[in-house]
Amino acid sequence: STAGGQIGIWRANVDEATGLVRGRPVPVLTSPVVTMGSSSTPDGRRLLFGTWSGTYPIYRCDFEPAAGRLIGSSHVFSSGQRSHNLSPGLSPDGEWLATLLADSERRDIVLIRARNGETRRLTDDPPLKDQIVWAPDGSKLYFGVAPEGTGEIWRIRPDGGGRQREVRAPEKRDVFPMSVSPDGETLYVDVGKDLVPHRVDLSLPPDARTLVPSPPVVEGRRFDQFCVSPDGRWIVGGSRDGSGTRVPEARYILDVSKGTYEALPMPPHDRVVTWLP
Repeated sequence: STAGGQIGIWRANVDEATGLVRGRPVPVLTSPVVTMGSSSTPDGRRLLFGTWSGTYPIYRCDFEPAAGRLIGSSHVFSSGQRSHNLSPGLSPDGEWLATLLADSERRDIVLIRARNGETRRLTDDPPLKDQIVWAPDGSKLYFGVAPEGTGEIWRIRPDGGGRQREVRAPEKRDVFPMSVSPDGETLYVDVGKDLVPHRVDLSLPPDARTLVPSPPVVEGRRFDQFCVSPDGRWIVGGSRDGSGTRVPEARYILDVSKGTYEALPMPPHDRVVTWLP
């Protein structure tokens, strides 16, 4: 548990007759790393548990697009980064890798220079940032925050300047940037815990922007958008049912101008679908 802002194992007394907790939980073990899967010996004198440090090394490997294969083996590009989310990766010019550095209370945007591992911290403030997306020309990044419980999309330049709010959800719902059209005029986002896909017209003044929902794939299912094609005509994605659960082995492309879908034949157990340049 992270109750009280402390990560670790806590103890609670339970009324055996009702199953209800009696009194307040008290910490048994606190740790800077995540503890999980705890149990105890029959006499209650020893605890057994696993730990997870929360570190995510970033690996680099060469890829041959024409043959569709990796060249050689992967190697660690940056080790020890406590990154919550590596999406979307490289900037359009391949110079910087965008990531989120996270701890138990903070989540900030950091750029890592691809050629030498140099880092540049873009944000250093309390609101949790989520889901970074590069603008097609690399001039800015979009990210989600919810400082007062209502989701907002902000932008920031790679030098850390020009921070500005782009759109705000009309109610207390999260909003996550997913991708940007090649002309930079449309931002595709997911809204709420159910991740309902919407789009935002960035050509409008900020005060006039609204979240426009995408059409459903079929009755009872909604689109699970992944990314925009290089020409901006299509969005590839999957689908979710009414409860928000992803439907396995179902992939579609959305014709942006027509608002229609076409099913894609996909192999079973695929995980990621994206566009090559």
